[in-house]
Amino acid sequence: MRSVAPGYRITRTPTPAAAIDGRVRWADIPAAARAACREAEIAVVAATANADATAWTFSLRTIEDWPGTLHVERRPPPDHYAATASIGRFPDLPERRVRAEAVLDQLREKLLAYGRKRSWDETEGDAADASITTGSSAASERAAPASPPR
Repeated sequence: MRSVAPGYRITRTPTPAAAIDGRVRWADIPAAARAACREAEIAVVAATANADATAWTFSLRTIEDWPGTLHVERRPPPDHYAATASIGRFPDLPERRVRAEAVLDQLREKLLAYGRKRSWDETEGDAADASITTGSSAASERAAPASPPR
């Protein structure tokens, strides 16, 4: 591999995709769940994994202020994972079932899309995620625009 400029060194290299069945990585579950919920206009309020990280549970809140849950479990091949979603206090209502199915469809799409990409070393990804959760960004560091003169 050639360097872009003299003296340039690669600081981190992507790891192989480590894909499940060539398409889905278990490490992508949190990011895929957040992206799937964003597409369905649902916020992820909290995310928890069990002790051995074989299951994730996401607490959700819809734009209509309905509570929800997305649960993803690791399964042996050929399934690889099982996901369930429920939206609202009465999840059997047709409009709530449609929203839950939309989350599951988006989750599958996002997992397949992420599985096609190479992954970065997970230990370095945690540092990048920490800067996002603390709110440090270029947008927050910009000064407010000056008001026009009268």
